[in-house]
Amino acid sequence: MSVGRVETNVRVPKSALAALQELCAERGRSRDAVLRELLDEHLRIQEPLPPGKRLTHVCTLLRHPAPPEYRRQKAGGAVLRLRLDPGVADRARAVSLRLPGQPSRRGPGDYQARPLTDEVLDGLQLRLITHDAAKGLWGLAVSASLTGTEEEVLADADPTWPALSHRPARRRFTREHAESVAEALREREAWHAPYRHELIAHFTYKLLASPDAKANVEMLHEQGRDWEALRHDLHQHTDHEHWLLKGAPSVPAEVLAGRGSSAVWRARRRVALEDIGVWLREQDRPGPARVVDPPGWTLHMPPGWHSLVLPPGAAPAPVWAGHLEQGRLLALAVGSRTVLWPVLSLPGGGLPGPVPGVEAAFAALARTARRAPLVVVEAVLACFDDTPQPPEEPEREPDSAAYPREPESGRENALVVPDRSEQHESQLGRVLVPAGTARNLGLIDTATRDRLIAEARERTLQAMREVLALVESTPTAGLDERAVAALRSSISLDKVGYFTKILTNAEVSFAPQAALWHWPIASVADAIERDCEPAAVGWLASWSAEALGTLARERRVQAWDAGFVRFRAKRYP
Repeated sequence: MSVGRVETNVRVPKSALAALQELCAERGRSRDAVLRELLDEHLRIQEPLPPGKRLTHVCTLLRHPAPPEYRRQKAGGAVLRLRLDPGVADRARAVSLRLPGQPSRRGPGDYQARPLTDEVLDGLQLRLITHDAAKGLWGLAVSASLTGTEEEVLADADPTWPALSHRPARRRFTREHAESVAEALREREAWHAPYRHELIAHFTYKLLASPDAKANVEMLHEQGRDWEALRHDLHQHTDHEHWLLKGAPSVPAEVLAGRGSSAVWRARRRVALEDIGVWLREQDRPGPARVVDPPGWTLHMPPGWHSLVLPPGAAPAPVWAGHLEQGRLLALAVGSRTVLWPVLSLPGGGLPGPVPGVEAAFAALARTARRAPLVVVEAVLACFDDTPQPPEEPEREPDSAAYPREPESGRENALVVPDRSEQHESQLGRVLVPAGTARNLGLIDTATRDRLIAEARERTLQAMREVLALVESTPTAGLDERAVAALRSSISLDKVGYFTKILTNAEVSFAPQAALWHWPIASVADAIERDCEPAAVGWLASWSAEALGTLARERRVQAWDAGFVRFRAKRYP
């Protein structure tokens, strides 16, 4: 490989590989050289074009060759190795097709775009259509496979949308909010599944392999009145009576209801994040609190904190640019304006400046700030639940530390031990800091740390004794006499790890008790207001971001499950 060239590979249809070999023979050049020439020629043509008029290959739209459905399945197509000059791969990805909902890089299997493969196939000048035509086909497939949750949003956003048999008596969303969610759903958060690509393949055959192919391609590219009418027709036909749906693949709605419900949740979440930016932009001094729904947490703005909104197109003044460079402010792009946050008004009418101490939180979340600065705003302002609550435990028999689990994998009387750790699970709870970390951050002294560790060890030993008593009284629990003797020995020798390993091998869950200290703090902003040490503020900011991310994922999974429950009766063509 030549010095400086980047080596990668793509999977292409075997017909594309055959076409490439013919070109190599025609030009009398190596395959690597011909590929580089084709890509250079193609990029010179594509880069000046508007995004909608750029070309894409039909195989990219159809995700052909299809990825393996399981690990041992043999992948289709052929692997084509590329040795490209530096920067060519990034240029190719920048002009390739990306459908709504597909991330720019990687992503879940069904959602992955194929930007480099697309440009390689385009360079071979095989069956090409414009990006707008490809998105026109995608829009028809979406209309033919809408889930119930998506239909509710679209019906609330557009009064002309076809009536829904399952539509609730009242709107779930206001018109304005539904319009924002519907736009986010169409442009950014559409769901992907093999079924939709099967529909695209069917529509491609019907529209592009017909005598009216030229007119159909124009209709797909323009996406005008005829395309809109076709899209509405496909949505209204729940059977195969429509000419475009005859012979189309069929799938029960319950298979995909969760995808639609979680896609709507993601769209609502995106709108909720954008509304935080509007909240900061529209008021020089934003209101003191705001509920972010979904997922449902509350942001609290400390007194004196506010935003600095720059005029459209204006660059920050040198003093503010210096604060940005030092990581003491966030620059948020909200519409056509740039919002600098957080700014603190000084007593006595002095010049405003950045909030002292906030740079520690921003430094801990620097990676997130580059990708999603509004998530950093959430992490700093989100309110924690500081109400002490005892950990919830499953009901069990008195003096019992474990209880039988449902038979699993043919085993009977397996034991499961309740998790007594005080970690919050489904909502933002108290801030529980590991005792050692709390001591290192200067939040507690050495004596308090040692006391917490001793108490946790005593709780763990007590739980171990309870488990041993239950195992001794339940000989069919999957632990023989040798294992029980080993459990006794590990208790007497205070070997918690060995005890846990024995139970794990017997498929019994057991968790040692963690030494945790409750930090009575309301938010990251509260810690900054209290002049906590930078290390403590940074740790809390990381904890907050992780806790918010965990809760958001849980809410998204709940939305997925709700889709299956609410819309089982619907069927796709």
